Amino acid sequence: WEPHGRQNGAQAEPRIIQPKKLRRGLRWRILIEAVEMEMARQEVNKVDFKFCLQWHAHEFHNEGQLYQDIKKYGEPSCSNDTNALAALVHFMLLEHLELIAEDGEMTVLGNVLKDSPRHLQEPCPVAVEMMKFGVLNGEPFDAADRQFPQQVKYPKSPVNV
Repeated sequence: WEPHGRQNGAQAEPRIIQPKKLRRGLRWRILIEAVEMEMARQEVNKVDFKFCLQWHAHEFHNEGQLYQDIKKYGEPSCSNDTNALAALVHFMLLEHLELIAEDGEMTVLGNVLKDSPRHLQEPCPVAVEMMKFGVLNGEPFDAADRQFPQQVKYPKSPVNV
């Protein structure tokens, strides 16, 4: 065995790691004035998933500035404000989770999520992502693929099956 980088006493060629090419996302342009107007329209004081999904739906249906801007060429940007930055991050995450389509239109799941209660706004996308990876399914009584560790002292069934 030779330390990494050496083979038979000679220096090996360095390994180069190339980052995965990400697809170009939508051009989100979030201005603080627009965020404040939308917060007033929705009567909320916090930027979250529900706020962004409802804002996107409103702008999509009314051909608003937010929806028009994402179709233009350029990089995502926001005003120098915490709410504007929070909205930008939420929109980019919703896009990458495919709750907003890659062409900027509404998706079925995004449309459903915008109408769900605010306290379920984070658990719902987590559950959807878990279903995408097959970790969560609709069978509540499926046996676990592995046993609990003995240290947990999980109760055992009195009947041998």
